[in-house]
Amino acid sequence: MGYTGITGPEHWGDLSKDYELSKTGKEQSPINITGAEDVDFPELNLNNQESEAHVKNNGHTIEVSFKNPKNTITISKEVYKLQQFHFHAPA
Repeated sequence: MGYTGITGPEHWGDLSKDYELSKTGKEQSPINITGAEDVDFPELNLNNQESEAHVKNNGHTIEVSFKNPKNTITISKEVYKLQQFHFHAPA
């Protein structure tokens, strides 16, 4: 719900005058982000290995999942496995 038909993104600018910019704006997300600060992040260590992946398009996202996740990222001695990632399409 919210991503197809009359409730899809192409109609969000018609829902209310408050959302008009999503119809006429030139940027994907017209959000004014203020108060940003530089921060120091811990070192990221990537371990990339060949992995079997499954790609699925469910109509609003492209999802890539891994059968046996072998790729990891280590942040502050904590190890995380890459199990899935996705992106929105159409954006």
